[in-house]
Amino acid sequence: MRHLFVLLIAFLMFRGMTVFKEPKLETWQRGNRVLSPFEYYDNKVLVYPQEGQVEYSSNIIVRTLQRFIGIDSGMHILEGAKLSLLMKPECSLTKNPPVSFSPNLESVQSQAMIREQSPRKSIALEFNEMVSIKEVARWANSDRCILGIANRGKAFPTALSADPDISKQTHWKSFEIDKTYPALSRLERSLKQKITIAVIDTGIDLRHPEIRPNLWTNDAEANGRPGVDDDDNGYVDDVFGYDFSSRIPDPSHKHSFDHGTHVAGLAAAAGENGFGGRGLMARKVKIMALNVTGKYNGAMTEDIEEAIYYAVKMKANVINISMGGPGKADAIAHAISYAVNHGVMVVSSVGNGGNNLDDEFYFPGNYGVYIPGFIAVGAYEVNTRTMCEVSNYSSRFVEVVAPGCDLNNPKQGLFSTKRGGTYGYRKGTSMASPIVAGAVALYMSWLYTNSYHTESNPMMVEGIFTNHMPKKRELADYVKQGSYFNFAKFLSYMPLKN
Repeated sequence: MRHLFVLLIAFLMFRGMTVFKEPKLETWQRGNRVLSPFEYYDNKVLVYPQEGQVEYSSNIIVRTLQRFIGIDSGMHILEGAKLSLLMKPECSLTKNPPVSFSPNLESVQSQAMIREQSPRKSIALEFNEMVSIKEVARWANSDRCILGIANRGKAFPTALSADPDISKQTHWKSFEIDKTYPALSRLERSLKQKITIAVIDTGIDLRHPEIRPNLWTNDAEANGRPGVDDDDNGYVDDVFGYDFSSRIPDPSHKHSFDHGTHVAGLAAAAGENGFGGRGLMARKVKIMALNVTGKYNGAMTEDIEEAIYYAVKMKANVINISMGGPGKADAIAHAISYAVNHGVMVVSSVGNGGNNLDDEFYFPGNYGVYIPGFIAVGAYEVNTRTMCEVSNYSSRFVEVVAPGCDLNNPKQGLFSTKRGGTYGYRKGTSMASPIVAGAVALYMSWLYTNSYHTESNPMMVEGIFTNHMPKKRELADYVKQGSYFNFAKFLSYMPLKN
């Protein structure tokens, strides 16, 4: 009977049955170009079973086959599900979807009429009835304007705890700042190239005295006419960035959750100004404020995508995403691939919860392994360099760990900027990610300053943080190769010219 079962599987595969393959641990790279997941798998419909969107067939034989050969047409998209529809920027839908599943086409078409972007963010495609994934695939494959259909979800900031009190940046102490600061100061003073870090988050306190000096400014809009898109980028009055959730040019916080200001301060708060702390890169750096939560604590995936495309268009060098959520969101991976192919480094946290990411996919962090030029960062405790209890972990999907918690202070967090010109503590992988993003910015500025332009591509830069950092045996089960961010080792890769 077992042999007959195996023969049945082989027969179905031989017949060319369309199956959905789970990603392998291979980079999505072809030559010097990073592929998006839709290109890598040569499949327009990348939809996975996630709560409220997709269900398996109730047929036990079909489910058994799925365990062996992947996800097939026995999957159904549920009524009320909202998926991400990616279209070519020059196109609208050319073929109406079948009446049998009648998605909210009016909504799709109205969103598609939004000013053309290159590329365009995905559109929420809502289903009014349950439909076979096979039928959706037929429709997608017949329309040349559809790039792909993928899961859509909500991402949340990956930090815990907050309190504006004690004023010690213990992550700098763990970097042996008393020994390394002179070298860091000389290095920063030698830099000639300004680097822009786009902070995709809950907004930023634009008036914070440690943030204001390093804010990125869109000069065309700052010197332009109010209410006019002076630089013709599709966004009106986007002087310091944009709020993609509320659709307004003010990227400051819209609620009390000032996660983004804390993150921005760890990456790039101004230094040597006589008060507060400093970011990992404090000079020759600009912070582009990209709010994706508006008045909510969570961010929809399409707003994160749009923020990525905006950052690339407006010439950011590094993107930090200290946000994420469970499941897969291949449209975000598509956007990240676009960013690294345009020379923009992307850094992301891997989430909190103490979960093994081998067992539970987490976007966008889990995509780091597949996309060269995109670093997935976990969190270590500053005193012991052991994993923070809250950090998600994986020896396959977490690529490096950096400071994210401190068990010796009351809030167990790292000290950084907060809204209202104050300071406080947060812990989590959200804190580790901007520290690495700041280091990436510092390294990229050094490359440009020393005319190593050909070596400044994101794929090469990633290697410094994932392959050339020290390894710790105790971390081997939690991060790839046991790699942890060591500041002294990092500085050694940037010698100053005589």
